[in-house]
Amino acid sequence: MRQNQTKRIVLVAILSAFSFLLIQFLQFPIGLGGFMKVDPSIVPIMLALYVLGLRGAMSVLLMRSFVYFLFNMGQVSTIIGLPMNMANAALYTLVLWQFAKKVEGFNLQKFVIGGVLGTVAGTLIMLILNYFYAIPAYEHFANFRLSDMGLDLRTWLVVMVLPFNAAQGLVWTAISGLVLVPMKKFMTTQSAKFAA
Repeated sequence: MRQNQTKRIVLVAILSAFSFLLIQFLQFPIGLGGFMKVDPSIVPIMLALYVLGLRGAMSVLLMRSFVYFLFNMGQVSTIIGLPMNMANAALYTLVLWQFAKKVEGFNLQKFVIGGVLGTVAGTLIMLILNYFYAIPAYEHFANFRLSDMGLDLRTWLVVMVLPFNAAQGLVWTAISGLVLVPMKKFMTTQSAKFAA
């Protein structure tokens, strides 16, 4: 039992390291302005989800985020944006897991539907967080004004936040699916070992 727990901790650490590298170095912009960026760091989190379960996935998300914060803590965008990224990724993962529970292991159809539902949930929470948290925080700490871009808050939410987060969730689902499908047997085998 102790050996199994040690292996679990090691796997969480490895997946967290991969997730950190992906968010640190492979972010790419989508949408207007180029400052909203998608990263593929969700993939190791999804791998942890299907091998270690929800607790393992959340552990990877937290460790990845902590290391990312340590490397980028001097940036206002990190202080404001990282909690939002974590909330979105956590809700996406939770909703996907609730729909696509691995009763029979990884199922692509359930994963895709769960990913779409997770995308909807993540998009909604990002609309709420932008309205109540991000925009006021950026205005206060970064002297960022929507009016300087010719936008009001409603337009920002509809034109920028909503399509970006919808696209991000779909990208997360697509790239995770592409990685997880070939690993289906491996995930099933490893999941059984960690459950034993």
